Amino acid sequence: MIVILLRSHGNEDKYKVYNLCFERLYDASLFEGKVASFPFDDHNCPPLQLIISFCYSAYPWLKLDIENVVIVHCKAGMARTGLMISSLQLFLKFFPTTEESMNYYNQKRCVDGKGFVY
Repeated sequence: MIVILLRSHGNEDKYKVYNLCFERLYDASLFEGKVASFPFDDHNCPPLQLIISFCYSAYPWLKLDIENVVIVHCKAGMARTGLMISSLQLFLKFFPTTEESMNYYNQKRCVDGKGFVY
């Protein structure tokens, strides 16, 4: 599904997948080896070092090419994904505050704006 979506936009090789799940590991060769795993348990806070490592992994990939994207997922795509994407947005200085970063994620992720509860 990911590759089909990216092909339709003409950038099928411009992605890197970030898997946050312990419960859903898969063969990285399915995505040309462009998979990084930063797993942590759902409904739990990850170690701070895991968040930092994720940001330091995503940043050079995004910086490499303006068209590069990161595809971040967990099982439901809400709590773990929201935490890591909001953290990355702060790391990249897209937003000045945690609240603004989380609100932006919620607005984009869910119709009701309640994807990531804090």
